[in-house]
Amino acid sequence: MAPLPYLLHRMIDQAEPAGFDRQGEVLRLRGAFTTRGIGALWPGLLRAAEGARRLDLSGVTLLDTTGAALVLRGAAVAGGATPEGATAPV
Repeated sequence: MAPLPYLLHRMIDQAEPAGFDRQGEVLRLRGAFTTRGIGALWPGLLRAAEGARRLDLSGVTLLDTTGAALVLRGAAVAGGATPEGATAPV
């Protein structure tokens, strides 16, 4: 059996890239929100979060602590928007 770090890196490499879009009062997140893939998203996501009432995480496939920090920061910028829709692995 392959070691866990190897399997985790392989999952991240094969995951859909992180992204987001704003639809009215909902900010929808998708893909792998991991340290590797979200650096360039921070400024745009935080701008898009302003005024959002909900953060839809149903499209997020992977989430590490850096991704969680961005989600929580986005919720704070939105004025306390509620993150919702995360699946069991997230």
